[in-house]
Amino acid sequence: MKKNLSLVMFLCVIVLVALFAAACGAGRGTADSPAAAEAGSEDEQGTGESAAPDGDFNDISVDVDLTLLSSTMVFAEVFNMMTSPEDYLGKTIRARGNYAPQYFEGTDQYYHYVTVDDAAACCQQGLEFILNDDRTYPEDYPKHMAEIEVVGVFTSYYELGGDVYYLDVDEIREV
Repeated sequence: MKKNLSLVMFLCVIVLVALFAAACGAGRGTADSPAAAEAGSEDEQGTGESAAPDGDFNDISVDVDLTLLSSTMVFAEVFNMMTSPEDYLGKTIRARGNYAPQYFEGTDQYYHYVTVDDAAACCQQGLEFILNDDRTYPEDYPKHMAEIEVVGVFTSYYELGGDVYYLDVDEIREV
């Protein structure tokens, strides 16, 4: 079983690298990515900020809008956020995906994630988010696997001997 899981993980990484390389080779980068923003001028790449037209929630200015990217690029960008978090610290991120709560016995807490799939839907990346108000789980949270959108500042906390990166969120919305 462990050998099969390792093989699946290895194949997911290979697929991710191949899809990311193909997307980058086709010139489909985004100004929302810190790396892309550094590559071009503001005139060529834009400001990296976005605002959607349908309501207050979408009027929030963001630095990285994952909702505007293809599934391949979203997965690659979230993977990049997890492997190079220092490039994203303090940036406002908009993300859309499925809600996934996770209980961890070691801390006796629930953790909350917005998950995104890769293009083949074989692998997932999760972004932890923490709401800034006094909501109670499960009463004040969406149902497991509901499609949600969050906007928050990418930051970190220290727990169990290491830094944990998350989105500091004021509002969550079901879509």
